[in-house]
Amino acid sequence: MLVYLTFPVGVFWMFLYLTFPVGVFWVSNQAEFFQRHVIDRKREIYPPDNPERVRL
Repeated sequence: MLVYLTFPVGVFWMFLYLTFPVGVFWVSNQAEFFQRHVIDRKREIYPPDNPERVRL
């Protein structure tokens, strides 16, 4: 009886171990999620020479 209960739990953990890294990789490669933050931080570190010429 115990074997029947551990099989679904093992399948769940295998699914989690496989999908978590793939999900993190997918999210970290979506540029639109981070683009606004990166542009704001870049302007903070390297301000534009002429503030009238600010563009994206």
